[in-house]
Amino acid sequence: LGTNGRIKDAGGNNRIVATNSGTLQLIDSGGSNGVILSTSALDFTSHHITMADSKNLKLGTGSDLQLYHDGTNSYITNAVGALKIATETSGIAGAIGHSPSEVTVADNLNITGRLLVDDATEATSTTDGSLQTDGGLSVVKDIIAGDDVFLLSDSAVLGLGAGKDVTITHDGGTGATLASAGAFILDGAGAVTVDSDAALVVG
Repeated sequence: LGTNGRIKDAGGNNRIVATNSGTLQLIDSGGSNGVILSTSALDFTSHHITMADSKNLKLGTGSDLQLYHDGTNSYITNAVGALKIATETSGIAGAIGHSPSEVTVADNLNITGRLLVDDATEATSTTDGSLQTDGGLSVVKDIIAGDDVFLLSDSAVLGLGAGKDVTITHDGGTGATLASAGAFILDGAGAVTVDSDAALVVG
């Protein structure tokens, strides 16, 4: 095309224009720049990139990062290295999902910062509440509860000590059983009261 070369359609409208600045402009039917090609970049400022279902946008020498939509779901796939979705500037928040939708993590989730849950749903069973787990919960440091703590199943055991040497158990029938592998010491700054509606048995 040369400098300021042009290719026009049958109606005399510019469709491809080569400019003095070294760019190649593809003109849409409305007369706007559809795509601007230069020696360093592609400029889609005036238009979108439209791709059919299951046609991938591939990035990287080995096409390691791919973005596509299969007609049902959308995918960001990564074959090499870590997939990082992050704000590189401190103080800028990132958001995933939209209320009331759900975000599913189908693998391990490692968090280097804090996990904050703003939802205030009360827990009345093992399947509700603002924070739920279907498995065990391991906590290294102290647990501070601002309200009640319930063990909902009969025969659930509250164990104290590295070897669970002291336990409190409710079996659903006899009430509570306090057991210790060693001696019991009741130590109060004031009076110690033991109150029973039936006989008090020591032995």
